[in-house]
Amino acid sequence: PYCGGTALEAATPIAAAHVRHGDSCDRRRDEPGPWNAMFALDEKKGKLERVNYRWCYSWKVYRAALGEMQRRYGVRTVLLATDDHDGTVMREVEAEKELNFVLLDFPRGQFQKRGWMEFRQDVDEHVPFSIAAAIELLSRADMLVGNMGSHVSRIVYDRMVGASSTSQLPPFISVDGYGLCCDFTEECTKEAITPRADMLVGNMGSHVSRIVYDRMVGASSTSQLPPFISVDGYGLCCDFTEECTKEAITQRRRDARECIYSYARCTGGDQWFYSRS
Repeated sequence: PYCGGTALEAATPIAAAHVRHGDSCDRRRDEPGPWNAMFALDEKKGKLERVNYRWCYSWKVYRAALGEMQRRYGVRTVLLATDDHDGTVMREVEAEKELNFVLLDFPRGQFQKRGWMEFRQDVDEHVPFSIAAAIELLSRADMLVGNMGSHVSRIVYDRMVGASSTSQLPPFISVDGYGLCCDFTEECTKEAITPRADMLVGNMGSHVSRIVYDRMVGASSTSQLPPFISVDGYGLCCDFTEECTKEAITQRRRDARECIYSYARCTGGDQWFYSRS
């Protein structure tokens, strides 16, 4: 379905790559992370404080992550979006021999950093339309290499989850040290987000059990939802004030996106719950 791909490449899983340069490039790195990249230790205060700079990452960081996706899932085709203004990423892609790339062709020179894009008045229609087109393109992939400290990567991943036909979260690699369960304005250290358990026995009709499970999902290092058993007859995609019978769940036919956005839950739990019989 993608220009330039062979029949084999069209039949294998497709990865999306969001190579974020542009206005995020306050400082550059040739390796992923650091974890919790938007905070640093303030030695005078003796605690972590929000920093006033952002990291961007060289092409080799993204290429290494794509290589991992290739080894694990057999990826041959990559849908690429980037705001790299000087052609560095494009030259690397043109020299690529192992992967087939699909990307948008438009002038990127105005993405050179001159402050945050949302506050600039010297850009033309290529900026907003290219973002919309990039989100539409990347969302069609099966997995993501991107930056979970970026709104674009998060929107793309949310759309992947919403389009999934299974209860498994799509695989992703975030190069900037942010996961799914950290807001941009809060600490994202492993200690802050990692719970002690790997699975849950609880009550999905309880706010406490749901919060605990959400934290498990956010801290997971795989694309699998953590196992759970809910003893009170509630799954993940039932609100506390509505019927949660097997028939009611099936009849409502909620997709993943509605479940996540409306109920702040991850998909799959209710299907697992009522399909055991």
